[in-house]
Amino acid sequence: RSFFYTAMSYLSYDRDDKTAARKWLQKSINLVNKKMHSQGWLGLAQLEESEGNIDSARKTYLEGLNFYEKYRGIKKVRASSRSMLGGRYRGQVRPAKLGDKWLSVYESFARLEERYGDYASANNVYSRAATAFPNNWNILFSWSQLQRKHGRFNDRSRTLLELACGRAGRSDSEPYRL
Repeated sequence: RSFFYTAMSYLSYDRDDKTAARKWLQKSINLVNKKMHSQGWLGLAQLEESEGNIDSARKTYLEGLNFYEKYRGIKKVRASSRSMLGGRYRGQVRPAKLGDKWLSVYESFARLEERYGDYASANNVYSRAATAFPNNWNILFSWSQLQRKHGRFNDRSRTLLELACGRAGRSDSEPYRL
């Protein structure tokens, strides 16, 4: 049913009925035992952002990611990017399923924080994403770009870029193009 509710929200949005779209999206994420519907969380947060409700979008992302991280058993750890991603904490997280759509939620939230938040909030989202998806080189690459853009942590940027290249291996040339 959660997919049906999300589809109904898209129809409502296309009809320029944002109130109904919001209601359908909230239904899609509030089903019993269905709080893991990533498309519903993503749609609701992006709807709030498009309406200029940045704090509400941020709250929606945080609530959704908290449910997801609790479900996956992701522990919040304070560690440097190298130790957190290098192996010491990698075994504590249940691996993401192939095609896990929550990656899009993290990426969208990071983009929102880069646009409307500050360095610390965007850095935090990338850290959470890298913990949830430790083998995803795109997250590491984007996180590296955030560090480089702010120019404060060149060593961290370099480390993250090295990790991204290591994760990409020979499967993709993108992280090597810098």
